[in-house]
Amino acid sequence: MLDIRKLLAVMIGLILLAGIIWYLAFKKAVRTINIARMTAGSTHEDEENTELRQRAGDALYGIGRNIDIALAEDLYRQAYANGDRLAGAHLGLLLRDLPSTDERIDERTQLFNDCDETVTALCVTGNPEANYVYTAYRYELDLSEKMQEAVRQSLRDSCQKDYPPALHLQGKLYQTAKLYEQDYSQALHWYTLCHEAGCIKGTSRLGGMYARDKHEWFDAERGLALLEEGVAGNDEYAQLRLSVHYRFGSLVEEDLPRGRSLLESSARQGNEIAMRLLAAMQMRGEGGPVDLPAARDNIEMAMLDGSGPKEEELLAELEELEAAAAVAD
Repeated sequence: MLDIRKLLAVMIGLILLAGIIWYLAFKKAVRTINIARMTAGSTHEDEENTELRQRAGDALYGIGRNIDIALAEDLYRQAYANGDRLAGAHLGLLLRDLPSTDERIDERTQLFNDCDETVTALCVTGNPEANYVYTAYRYELDLSEKMQEAVRQSLRDSCQKDYPPALHLQGKLYQTAKLYEQDYSQALHWYTLCHEAGCIKGTSRLGGMYARDKHEWFDAERGLALLEEGVAGNDEYAQLRLSVHYRFGSLVEEDLPRGRSLLESSARQGNEIAMRLLAAMQMRGEGGPVDLPAARDNIEMAMLDGSGPKEEELLAELEELEAAAAVAD
C-alpha cells in the first residue's frame, strides 16, 4: 500500500510540475506574442537604423566625441523615417529638452503616441535604450508609488548594462530629488561612472559637483578642469556652470566677456537658464554691448515653457529700458 501511495504522490508531483512548466511556457509564449505585436512594423533591429541610433546617441550625450544636438536630431530623424520607433522615442526626448514651441509640442505628442508601445515592449526584453527612454519619459510625472518603483527599476536595468545616458540620468535624479531622496554622494557616484564611460554629460555634471564648495569632496581645481573639459565637448550644462564662475569671479578671476560668451553657447543649445542670464547681461551691457532686441528674444524663448518671478522681473526691466531707448531716439 505504501508503494502505491508513494507512486501516486510521485505521479501527482509530476503532473503538477508538468502543469507549472506548461503554464510558464504558455506565459512566455503569450509574452513573446505580445512583444511581437507591440513592436510590429518597427525597424529598430535593422542594422542601418541601429548604427544611426548609436551615432545619434553619441552626438547627443557626447560619448567618445563632442556634443552636436543638430546632428543627433538629424540622425534620429533618418532612423525614424526608416520606421525605427525606438529612434522616434529618442527624438521625442531630444525635442522635449528644447524650448517648447507649438510645433515641437505637437511633434513630441505624435512621437510619444507612435513609439511608446514599442518602447514598453522592448523594456520587457531588457533593451537598455528602451529602459532608459521609458524612465526619461516618466520620471517627472505624478506617479503612484508602484509605478515609481517600476520606473526606477527600468532605469536600474539600463544602468546595469552601463548605458551612459542612464548613468547620467541616475545621477541627475539623485541630485535633484526626483524619484529618490536627494543624495549627493549617490549623484557623485553615478556621474563618476558616466564620466568614466567617456560621456561628456557625465564629465560636466561631475565637474559641477566638485566645484560646489558645500560638498565635502569640494575640489576647485578638479571641478573647474572637468567643467572646461565639458565646455570643450560643447555641453550646455558645463557652459552654463562655468559662465557663472566667470561672471561673478567665483573660484576664478572675473571675466564678463568669457561669461557672456559661454552663456551664448549654452543658450544656443536650448538652455533656458542660460537664456535668462544672457538676457540680463545683454540688457545691462555686461561683458559686451547693450543689445535689447537680443535680450527680448532670449527672455521670450526662455518663457515658452512658462514664466516665474525672475522672468517677469527681467521682462519688466527690459520694458523700462526699451521705453527709455525709444524716448532717447
